[in-house]
Amino acid sequence: MDTTYLKADQSQSADTIADAIAVLNEFYSKLTLSKPDQEELWQKRGLPLQASQFAGFKTNGLANRESLDQLSERYSQAARLESGLWVPGPGGVAKPNSQFYGYGLVTRKGGQDGSEVWGWKDEGKCNPLIIPYWDAQGRLLHLRPHKGGIAGKPPHLYVARGEGICDTPCATAVVTEGEIKAQALRAVLNLVESHRFGVAALPGIAMAKNRGCLEELFTWLKGVTPARVVIVYDSEEKGDPRLPGFKANPRKRHDAQIYARYLANVLNHEGHDAFVGVLPREWRDPKTGKADADSRLAARIKDLIPTLAA
Repeated sequence: MDTTYLKADQSQSADTIADAIAVLNEFYSKLTLSKPDQEELWQKRGLPLQASQFAGFKTNGLANRESLDQLSERYSQAARLESGLWVPGPGGVAKPNSQFYGYGLVTRKGGQDGSEVWGWKDEGKCNPLIIPYWDAQGRLLHLRPHKGGIAGKPPHLYVARGEGICDTPCATAVVTEGEIKAQALRAVLNLVESHRFGVAALPGIAMAKNRGCLEELFTWLKGVTPARVVIVYDSEEKGDPRLPGFKANPRKRHDAQIYARYLANVLNHEGHDAFVGVLPREWRDPKTGKADADSRLAARIKDLIPTLAA
């Protein structure tokens, strides 16, 4: 396994890196996906249980704290910190990272000053998930709290893979934003058996300028050898003051397309046949003015199965 993906501090020893991966695997093995989270992934994201299980999504709640406490007795502080499941605490002593036992982002625009608002899942303030990142051989190499992040750890490219499943060549590679959207696209696009799709996601559209994410994208594309690459980001109306995504500055209303075109140009420069795809305006939710892969999939399923809309 290429452990440099996990490694944040290049001074860490190989043993510490190996132990950090062991910590991740042991913690992950204790996690489950609750019925409520299964239902939300189906109702709001359009992912049936089989797709959520393939992705390996897990529930992120207070019960995870016990598993973290048990692991603290068996692994060194250096390994636990390197895993990201622990963070430096008072006096330099590692403490469990609360983002892995139910503390998550409620909204990025909820404060009076537009600041982020955080809360606890068990108090009904948020509903975070734990998202595994698998390598090209289907081995666990990273865990990320949904809508969160790990201080001191670099962002990574997410590839819509499954545990124990190796990468295979694809005809078309799709690059989007966000892990759940990537899995929604994978589930739908690969219903077409005659055309193989690979799907990856950047953690945000601006990560098209992050060198680490780009290098991981180049490596993935080299492995799956697609004939073409399509960049597809969210489609959102940002010029209507009645909608939540409104941007008063007209220059800020087209960032998704700007970054998509920037990434396509970078990939074309690297020798790929890359272009930008745009989700239809008709797919936008009238309440949010936004269209993305997973919410559109959920809406389409409800059109086909009216009982789900109740």
